[in-house]
Amino acid sequence: MKAAWCPWLHLALLGGAVALRPIAPARAPPSPQRSSMLIAAEKPPSVVGNIAAGVYSGLATVIDAAAFTSIVFGPVGLPLTIGLQHALLGFVAMQTVVTRFAGTGFLLAPTSYEVMPFLARFASIVAAAGVGGASLLATVLTGSVLVGLLGALLVLAAAEAPVNDVEKLLPPKLQAGLFAAIGWSLYMLAFDSLGSRFSLSASMLDWASARLWLPANALGLGLWFTARRVNSPYLFPGFVAGVTGLVHAVRCWTGTSIADARAAGWLMSEAAGGPVTQLYLAFSPELVRWDLIFSPAGFSALLSAALFGPVINTVLNYILAGPLFKRKLDLRRELRTHAAGAAAAAVGGGYSSYIALSNTAIHLRVGGMTKLSTYVAAAVGALFLIAYPLCACVGYVPTLVIGAICVFIGAAFLHDNLVVPLGAALNESAEGKGLTFEAVRLALGSVAASWLVLLICVKQNMLLGTVLGVLGFQAAGYLKQRQQGGGTSQKAAAASPGQSRTRGMFGAAAAGNTPYPAATPYPAATPYPASTPYPAATPYPAATPYPAGDGTSFWITVFGYHTNALLPAVLDEMRPSGGEIVQHRLGAGPWMHVQFRERWQQQRAIAKNGTVLRGVMLGVIEGVVPSDDALTLPSSVVPGTGMPLKVQLPRAVPGAKVPGAPMRDHGRAGWWTRTCEVVFGW
Repeated sequence: MKAAWCPWLHLALLGGAVALRPIAPARAPPSPQRSSMLIAAEKPPSVVGNIAAGVYSGLATVIDAAAFTSIVFGPVGLPLTIGLQHALLGFVAMQTVVTRFAGTGFLLAPTSYEVMPFLARFASIVAAAGVGGASLLATVLTGSVLVGLLGALLVLAAAEAPVNDVEKLLPPKLQAGLFAAIGWSLYMLAFDSLGSRFSLSASMLDWASARLWLPANALGLGLWFTARRVNSPYLFPGFVAGVTGLVHAVRCWTGTSIADARAAGWLMSEAAGGPVTQLYLAFSPELVRWDLIFSPAGFSALLSAALFGPVINTVLNYILAGPLFKRKLDLRRELRTHAAGAAAAAVGGGYSSYIALSNTAIHLRVGGMTKLSTYVAAAVGALFLIAYPLCACVGYVPTLVIGAICVFIGAAFLHDNLVVPLGAALNESAEGKGLTFEAVRLALGSVAASWLVLLICVKQNMLLGTVLGVLGFQAAGYLKQRQQGGGTSQKAAAASPGQSRTRGMFGAAAAGNTPYPAATPYPAATPYPASTPYPAATPYPAATPYPAGDGTSFWITVFGYHTNALLPAVLDEMRPSGGEIVQHRLGAGPWMHVQFRERWQQQRAIAKNGTVLRGVMLGVIEGVVPSDDALTLPSSVVPGTGMPLKVQLPRAVPGAKVPGAPMRDHGRAGWWTRTCEVVFGW
C-alpha cells in the first residue's frame, strides 16, 4: 500500500467529521417517537411509501449484518460470508414471523447490537483456547443459536409475568447502569473492529494504531452530535455512503489497490458470497467444543447475551411501543410472537434479532405504515441470501464505517444513561439555591448506584453486575419501605390513642409499648380530618383544547394521598426514567397536576395508576389540565357531561379500615405475581 495517501485520507476524514457538526445553535429536536406519531396521524398509507420504507430498512439491516460480521467474525478470522448469511437469515425469519403474527404489524426487528459484545467475547474465549478453523466456526455458530433459543424461552417466560411492573425488579437507576455498561462494551468493539485494543498506555498514540481509531472516533462522535440536532431519516445512510465514497475517492486518487487497502485495514476483508448451504454445512455437531460452551466464562457470556438482548431490551421496548403507535398493546401477545420469531430464527440457523423502537420510528417517518413495508424489508434481506454475489459488496465497506457506528451507539448509550441523569440531578439539587457543593454532593449521590453497577459490569462481567444490582436495589427498597412503614406506624399510633400494641392502620407495627394518654389531640398537621368537609366541587369551565404539537400538553392528575408530606414521594414516583417533570401544580383538594415533556413519559406515569406508596394507593388519570383553581378537560370531552373529581379519604377517620390493594393480574400470571410479592415485596 502506498503510504502517501494515508495523510490525505486522515485530513479528509477529520474534515468530514468536523463538517458533520452544524454551526447553527443547538436546538432540541422532536423525539423520534413523537415525530413518528404525528406522521402516522397526518400521512395516509401509500404503496410507494411502504415499499420505499421497506427497501430503506432492509438495506440498513444489511449494514447492521455487516457490522455483526466485522465485530464477531472478523477479529477471530472467521469467514465473513458465513457471518453475513447468519445475520441476514436471522433477520428474515424474525421479521417475517413478527410481521405475520404481531398486533402492531410493522415493528422492525433488525440485527441486535446488544448481543454483539457478548458473542464477540465468547468467540475470543473459544479462539484463546487454541480452537481454530472449522471447529471455531461451528462452536461460535452453535453458541449464537443457543443464545437465540434461550432468549426465546426467556421472552416466553416474560410473557407470563407482570411485565408492566418490570421497573420494580429493574429500577431506572439499575437500568441506567446496565445500559451504560452495554454502551461501554459497544464502544470497546469499535477498537476491536479496527484491529486494535483500547488501553490507557502511550501505545494508543502510535501511528499504526491511531491512524484508524482516531478518525473512527471523530466520525462516530460527529455523527452522534449531528443526530441530536438533525431529525432526518437520511442522516445514517448518507453518513455510510459519504464515508464509503470518501475513502474510495482518496484510494483511487492515490492509486492504491483494493488489496493494499484491505491489507492496511482500511477496508473489510473480501466476502465473495456463496449459497446459504455453506452456513448449514458449517454446523457440524462433531466439531463443536461443548466443553467451552458450558465453561464458566463461555456460558456466562452466552447467558448475558440472552438476558440483555431478548429480556431487558425487548420487554422495555415493547412497554414503550404503545405511545409510539398511539394505542395500548397486548404485551402478552406481542412477547409470545417475539418468542416465536426468536425460536424460528435460531432453529433456522440465524443470529438474534430483536425489536428496536428507534429503527421503527425512522421506518415510520420514511413512509412504512402497514405490514407491506416490513415484508419488503424482509424480502430485501432474503434477496442478499438468494442473489449471494451481492454479498461481495461488504468487502468494499470501509472499516471506519463499522468503527464509527460502534462509537456512535456507545456514545449515545453512555450519554443517555450517565450524563443526562447526572445533569437532571444537578438541576434539581441546585434549583433555588445555585450550584453549591452540597448540591453537587446530592446529585452525585443520586447517580452513584448507576455508576457502581457500571463499574461492576466493566471490571467483572455483566451477569454479576446484574445479579448484584437486582439484589442490592431490592434490599435497599425493602429497607426504605421498612423505614417509611415505621414512620407511618408512629403517625397512626398518635392518631389512634391506646392502640400502641396493635398493628398500624396500614399493616405496619406501631412503635412504642406505652399507650398514649386519652387526651392526646388529633395532630393539627393532618389535612382534611373527618370533621372537615371537602370544598364544594368547582364546576367545569369551557373546554380548553390541547396546544397542537407544542410539547407542553402532556398532563396527568395524581390523587389519593392524604397529606402534603407525601408530595415529594409522589413526585419522585411519577418522575420519568432519564428525564424530569416540567412542572406540577397543586389542586384545590388533595390532588396534583403534573406536566411532562414527552407523551411516552405521560403514558409511563399513567401505567402507575393503583401504585401503593407508603400505604396509600395512588390514582393517576390522563387529560386533566390545570386552569387556575379549577379543572379543564380536553376538547374531546363535552362540558357538563363529566363528574366532578372526588377523592374519598377513609384514612382520615380514626379506626377506618382501608381495603388492601387488589391484585392487578389474576390470569395466568397470578402465580408469578404471588411469587414476586413474597420474594421481592411487589
